[in-house]
Amino acid sequence: MMKQIELIQSWQQETGNGPVIVHCMNGAERSGLFCVVAALVERTKIEQDVAVEQIIKQMRSIRPQVIQSVDQFKFCYDAIKTYLEQYDSYSNFSEH
Repeated sequence: MMKQIELIQSWQQETGNGPVIVHCMNGAERSGLFCVVAALVERTKIEQDVAVEQIIKQMRSIRPQVIQSVDQFKFCYDAIKTYLEQYDSYSNFSEH
């Protein structure tokens, strides 16, 4: 999914930063998961803040069916962790 988000962001920048439409069969499960992870990546880039629960809450205010299972919730955390691990060598702290 991270590669897909990267490709879409690249395409979006190349085409003038217009809106991107994401949809699945019920309009919430898969597309909602994608939108939450994409929003997490974007927020992390801009604000250096990982606020999984806050992003989910914001998305649910628009689409209440977003992230309905524990597996989806865990996937959000795992996805942003994977994203952040790409930059481990650039962090200004180390684990002891």
